Amino acid sequence: MFRCVASSHLSRAKGLPCVSHHLSLLFNPLPQPLAQTLLQPFAPLARYARGIAHGLAFLHASAVAHRDLKPDNVLVDALGVAKIADFGASKRLR
Repeated sequence: MFRCVASSHLSRAKGLPCVSHHLSLLFNPLPQPLAQTLLQPFAPLARYARGIAHGLAFLHASAVAHRDLKPDNVLVDALGVAKIADFGASKRLR
């Protein structure tokens, strides 16, 4: 059974990302990975950390474990919002 979830801190494809026992989703590309963004002077680190924390809290409340969170799997959109991406290793917890 699939269940669709949405959060402003998750990268998503056309429509809502759907989660099941195995997550295999395609996501729209965002302008920059977090690792590249952090190299810029005056990068708003606290804002990025807060966005990642909100995204993880949302995933965990939805019973999803990302299992591969790293800078390459966090993207920053044009407005500077950090979004968690690449749910290939994710797993339903319940």
